Amino acid sequence: HQPHASCLLPGGKRERKELTGDTMERLLDTKLSFLKGILDVERTESQVEFARSLKYGLPTKYMRAVYFATLQENFQALSCTVADPFTAPVVNTLDSATVSRRSSRRQSF
Repeated sequence: HQPHASCLLPGGKRERKELTGDTMERLLDTKLSFLKGILDVERTESQVEFARSLKYGLPTKYMRAVYFATLQENFQALSCTVADPFTAPVVNTLDSATVSRRSSRRQSF
């Protein structure tokens, strides 16, 4: 196995009657627009968690769709040089990275 970069990006709540895939598209059009067109979604995972809601203290079922995606091979991250190379490192160009996308929906029971 080769090492790879990984990150967890901000998610969002599904809107009423919105499909999970539509939520992902909406997030790519807004909060994550810098990633639109350069992601290859590899898989989606549904996660369910039971906990008390912070607001009402009621038992709540939290459902989350987690997207696993890879940046396309032709993706080039920005590189920058530092004015004084002795005080800070140079940021290198990335070849590819794995990102995790979350969109969540809350349902009380």
